[in-house]
Amino acid sequence: NGKGWIFAHATTYARSEVIILYILRRVTEPGASFETKLHLVYLINDVLHHCFRKNADDLKKILENAVVPIFCSTSIGVDADKQQKLSKLHKLWETNKYFSQQILDQLQNPAASLAAYQAGLIAEYASLITPITTAIQTQYALLQKQHQDFVAHLTGQLHQMQMPVPYAFQSPANPMMPVQQAVAAPYMQPPPAAFDQSSLPAVQPQELKLQVI
Repeated sequence: NGKGWIFAHATTYARSEVIILYILRRVTEPGASFETKLHLVYLINDVLHHCFRKNADDLKKILENAVVPIFCSTSIGVDADKQQKLSKLHKLWETNKYFSQQILDQLQNPAASLAAYQAGLIAEYASLITPITTAIQTQYALLQKQHQDFVAHLTGQLHQMQMPVPYAFQSPANPMMPVQQAVAAPYMQPPPAAFDQSSLPAVQPQELKLQVI
């Protein structure tokens, strides 16, 4: 069974830590079912009982460091029937004094205890998390600016497309006059007036006759 396998392979502190961390990962991974989580919590209970019988202090210490996120992750968002199963297990641990009162109190406040655990991880691995977070934020800001520039460009294009057709292209000299009218305007002169013969000097018949000869 699971308990026997754990004790057969948890021969050193490092191996014990790897085994318990694997259980922690299985419980806290996204999509893990309540049945899977509860099964692993029951497995921890069996291991704890064996630790007290065999004085396996190293394994017990590792379990103390992992039981809060394991138990709290299993407790959050469950209905009354499932919560009752966990409450019975918590009462058993309290009766047998498997954990300190501080740990038992944390198990009764799963949301706050899990948040504190996650905050502790962030602080512990800040040197690894900070560069990754900074890179993500920088990339996000760049993509956001590109998106805003693209939206502004499209908005300008749509605004031009919605302008009235006669005024879509305007003369630089007169913005209110279409280009076609601005070009044609210099040639639109009024027709010449009728020729006024009275403005010519009078010609005598004799002069006209001499000119003909």
